[in-house]
Amino acid sequence: THLHYERVNRLPLLGSLLDETGSTMTSLEHRLAQGRKVYFKHQSTFMARGGIKDKIAAWSVAPATSAIFGASCWHLNQRAESDWLS
Repeated sequence: THLHYERVNRLPLLGSLLDETGSTMTSLEHRLAQGRKVYFKHQSTFMARGGIKDKIAAWSVAPATSAIFGASCWHLNQRAESDWLS
């Protein structure tokens, strides 16, 4: 059996998105998009009546952790950080 390899520009891998240049911004934007998806999936919980403690607990378990998954390997240079923050 022969394996066939194909070159791709982007590769989803273990919850991250890698591109051909190894850009941290690609991974960062992907994770933030995942966090937004989780937020809107659970938006009714965050907007419902009830105690703030439960809402904060739901936030820390859902969108926040989804958005920062893999953050330990992100590296931003000053220009990328400025571009992202503006």
